[in-house]
Amino acid sequence: MKTRPTYRPRLSDLPKCAACSDVLVAPEASVLSPEGDVRYLWTCDSCGQSLITDTRLANSQRAGALAA
Repeated sequence: MKTRPTYRPRLSDLPKCAACSDVLVAPEASVLSPEGDVRYLWTCDSCGQSLITDTRLANSQRAGALAA
């Protein structure tokens, strides 16, 4: 029986802890600004280190998010 390799495309997009290199699975909080910037607060479950990441929504996503 052949085993198929496991491919997890989203796993490679997740941030890693700067202190212990553990993968951070879900942000604790997120904030959407009127300009379409999203900031995420992450905390490492292994060591407690905090990290903030940010991204900008595409125009089509921004219009829907700000209308909600």
